[in-house]
Formats: sequence, structure tokens, C-alpha cells
Amino acid sequence: MKRIIALLAATLLTLSLSGLAFAEEPKKDEAAAEVKKEVKKEKKDAAKDKKVEKKAKKKKEAAGC
Repeated sequence: MKRIIALLAATLLTLSLSGLAFAEEPKKDEAAAEVKKEVKKEKKDAAKDKKVEKKAKKKKEAAGC
């Protein structure tokens, strides 16, 4: 009886530790995905800023300034 209880306790401990190990992985992936989204958004914003600057420069040249 003691052996069964010891095996059960060891099994539960192992499963709980492995569950914690697997629970940590998606958090890392989510953080990496979030960083990638932010970088992508910053690149888009930079591209938009460049377009706005080009348009302003063309308008200025067209006005003869």
C-alpha cells in the first residue's frame, strides 16, 4: 500500500512539474510574437513617414520654393 501511494505521489509530482515546464513555453512565444508585431508596426510607420516627407517635398518643389 505504501508503495502505491509513493508511486502515485511521485507520478503526480512529475506530472505537475512537466505541466509547469510546458506552461512556460507559450508565454515566451507570445512575447516574441508581440515584439515582432511591434517591429512590423514601427516599420510601417517609418514607411508612412517617408511617403509623407516625399509628398511634402514634391509640393514644395512644385510651388517653386
